[in-house]
Amino acid sequence: MFKIDNFLFGLFIGAIVPVLFIYLFSYIFLSFLEAEIKEDTIYVLSVLFNFLIFRLYMINMNMDKTGRGILLSTFLHAFIYVYLFIL
Repeated sequence: MFKIDNFLFGLFIGAIVPVLFIYLFSYIFLSFLEAEIKEDTIYVLSVLFNFLIFRLYMINMNMDKTGRGILLSTFLHAFIYVYLFIL
């Protein structure tokens, strides 16, 4: 993994990872599994991966600044989810 302890780097990782997983989950579910899955479920699953990366940086690697950036980005994604799918 990346060994950079920087708040902006954490924001970048936290913003990119859910977007990548949205495309990955959409491709997997639509192409290989041919399953119907709602868009909001895919969004929630992709944001959950931010928590795994957050744990990796905060607990295992002791990089607090990067972890804080990832956590802020996760909260921003959660607000976007509420705005798009609940309101």
